Amino acid sequence: MSEIKWVFLDVGSTLVDESDVYESRCSYVISAKGLERDEFMEKVHQAAKVSPKPIKQAAQAYGVTLPEWDSSLEKIYLGTEDVLKALSGKYKLGIIANQLAGTKKRLHNWGVLHYFDVVTASAEAGYEKPDLRIFRLALEQAGCNPQNTIMVGDRLENDIVPARQLGMKTIWVRQGFAKYQSVEKECEKPDYIIENIGEIVKVLMGRT
Repeated sequence: MSEIKWVFLDVGSTLVDESDVYESRCSYVISAKGLERDEFMEKVHQAAKVSPKPIKQAAQAYGVTLPEWDSSLEKIYLGTEDVLKALSGKYKLGIIANQLAGTKKRLHNWGVLHYFDVVTASAEAGYEKPDLRIFRLALEQAGCNPQNTIMVGDRLENDIVPARQLGMKTIWVRQGFAKYQSVEKECEKPDYIIENIGEIVKVLMGRT
């Protein structure tokens, strides 16, 4: 990893545990339509194989419009700050994420904003992943070449594929709905696969 100078990370289901938001949104649809929980969740899990917004896609199949995303239910994964502290001793850290407005404020509230030199989020950037422009904007803000960076994210289509296209190294973290995805094409193949954010230290620092 000697050539890597910057580590860019996604937010949702990478640094931040969104499971309580998912639960709230799934319960909303199940209640609204009087569905069997297993029936709806199966549809969500099938959608997660191909869609970064599986609950929304499943809800649409039942004609349900979801309420606004409730960021107050988000929380950072246990051990996230320890990971960021370890990485920041060796690398510059940045964010490339599809997020509602106010990403910096939320990172501040979780006590981790100070670890990041660049925060590039879709609401402020005007582009959403997998649009290559949001990645290029982050690289420009960081003043670095893609060959000297690694992208860490949970979605193959949003994080791994576009980052690879630009020549970035990639780490796929199989948290959240990512566990329902599978690598089927060469363009989706990450350099590393980890099961939780804590494992990134072993990959990037060569230790546990």
